[in-house]
Amino acid sequence: MLRARGHAKAGLVFGHALVDGTHVLDRPTDAEHVRALEFLGRYEAGGVDFADSVVMAMAEARQALILTWAFRHFRATVPARRRPWPLLVQEHELLKS
Repeated sequence: MLRARGHAKAGLVFGHALVDGTHVLDRPTDAEHVRALEFLGRYEAGGVDFADSVVMAMAEARQALILTWAFRHFRATVPARRRPWPLLVQEHELLKS
């Protein structure tokens, strides 16, 4: 599910990039899935959902940047290394419509 959270145009651009092959979706490994469940259990009260927790687990395991519009959720959580999540785009970089 692609949720743009108020950024429909960016969501459409990303969705089309998936269709045309610019980007691909990857599934979590079994270990990443387990880690996602750990994150969900820890941060569910803060609004983190399963999709967010899967992204966190995959980014942590793969040392990858995160593309998200759920900035509040990612600011409210910290990976094991106690540094902020590495976001591809920061909230202040988004164009306000």
